[in-house]
Amino acid sequence: MRSGKIHYAGVIGAVAGVLSVLGVYSIWWQTEGPDFRGTAHVTGDLALWASIAMFVFAGASILFSDPGIRRAMGALMTISAVVLTAAAVVGAYSGDEVASGATIGGGLWASGLAGLLGICAGLLALQGSIKADEDAAAMSHDAPVTP
Repeated sequence: MRSGKIHYAGVIGAVAGVLSVLGVYSIWWQTEGPDFRGTAHVTGDLALWASIAMFVFAGASILFSDPGIRRAMGALMTISAVVLTAAAVVGAYSGDEVASGATIGGGLWASGLAGLLGICAGLLALQGSIKADEDAAAMSHDAPVTP
């Protein structure tokens, strides 16, 4: 990074991605018999891939200092987080497809909340890259013109 500042939106997005992966591999649905992880249903698989994508895009937004790349990574992080949140919401209503009488477990809540956190982080990353573009444009207009 040129400025030496920490890109907090990327860090928040990466943490949300890790939390969601942990949530997918913990209990999504509870029954009187065995409990089920998120990967027992297609929504959990989708949430897993969206979590990994969100982590990768957040990591890229941390590593690169170019505002254009950060804007693209922020947009992709936001899209991944929206897919993750949607998968968690659909997963909450898909418990009966996994097992009869299944109730929502803590892992499903963790994945859904991590998705919401990822949406916030992605929007913060987009806002930060837009602000960096505006600052760069203001500095170029303030520079004296030499003949």
